[in-house]
Amino acid sequence: MEILKGKRLVHSHSYRQDEIEMLMRVAESFGFRVDGAGASSFSDWWAYKFEVYDAIPYNGALMHDEGVVVSFNSDSDEMARRLNTEAAKAVKYGGLSEEEALKFVTINPAKQLQIDKRAGSLEAGKDADFVLWSGDPLSTYSICEQTWIDGRKYFDRTRTGRWATKWPGNAQC
Repeated sequence: MEILKGKRLVHSHSYRQDEIEMLMRVAESFGFRVDGAGASSFSDWWAYKFEVYDAIPYNGALMHDEGVVVSFNSDSDEMARRLNTEAAKAVKYGGLSEEEALKFVTINPAKQLQIDKRAGSLEAGKDADFVLWSGDPLSTYSICEQTWIDGRKYFDRTRTGRWATKWPGNAQC
């Protein structure tokens, strides 16, 4: 009901034009609005899914250059852990600055979800979700030293144990 009353936004994840057209027909039929038109991409995961076998590595940069709010994300938890290296590939393949590439995995996804007023960048009053890296966050050689969620440290590599964490229910391994 919240969708039909316009109180909840519809954010769609699709790979193909026919999927987008189908959603638009459903929205028209039920009288609700699909919110926004951002683009989520990746650089070189061509073997990831059949729908993406013809992807190009500079797609994110091309869309960015045309004014599209671009994000890199994944529905694979394994790939989602390495989005910093996807951002690095936007620098390599697309010629983006490091600052613009980092936006693909920080503020831009928050803008697409319309939560950028509280997430996506480090600012006073926003949720404090961030990672402290051992070096350049776009380097494949950098490792996560700390993870903070809602201003609380959930992971700290310097603590004893291989995966020292304060995550509820996760004992040190």
